[in-house]
Amino acid sequence: MRGGIHGGRGERIPRPPFRVFSRPFSRLALSAGGAPRYNGERKGVSAMRRNQTLRIVMIALFAALVCVATMLVPIPIPGSGGYANAGDGIILTCAFLMGPVGAAFASGIGAMLADLLLGYAAFAPGTLVIKAAVALTAGALSSRLRGQRRGAKALGALLVSGIAAEALMVLGYFLYEALLMGAGVGALGGVAANAGQGAAGIVIALALTALLDGSAEFRELMDRVR
Repeated sequence: MRGGIHGGRGERIPRPPFRVFSRPFSRLALSAGGAPRYNGERKGVSAMRRNQTLRIVMIALFAALVCVATMLVPIPIPGSGGYANAGDGIILTCAFLMGPVGAAFASGIGAMLADLLLGYAAFAPGTLVIKAAVALTAGALSSRLRGQRRGAKALGALLVSGIAAEALMVLGYFLYEALLMGAGVGALGGVAANAGQGAAGIVIALALTALLDGSAEFRELMDRVR
């Protein structure tokens, strides 16, 4: 008879269920040479997800630090309606350590939140764009100029990157105040204060970057989120 196996007394013994593969094995991918890749690919995907999560966390952390540093000691600038602050030091530090894209998100969002919380809402749209551009410029230039250099050469690369980024900040706020806020020539009143803010930010960023970059563990962490 078909459909089963019979014992000595003629009773029908049911066939065991036929399973081609178990679920985990059925998902096993084979490489061209026939070697299993499934576990390795899973580990790679898991590591990528962990790095993405870490990147989001670090962007949020730096955004909070930029916001706090910007709000810490706001100094009103006569004639411009804006204020000087210490936020640029954290923005440049973030750009030097994290790279251009993540730093742009953190800096733009953090600085814009500070404007909104301090009551400078009119500056918030410009701040979002300008501070993101500052971080993007500093991060891209420092990554290109610094390379694997250490010591004085690395410091020089960061200095050049910071100067270029802060010059963009001064020009950006001048144009924003003169053209979009209707200040006209009066926007020149904020140029000196913004330049001073940029210079102080460069000094703060160079000191913080040298301090944090001296830790091998911190450098490894930042390499994972770049």
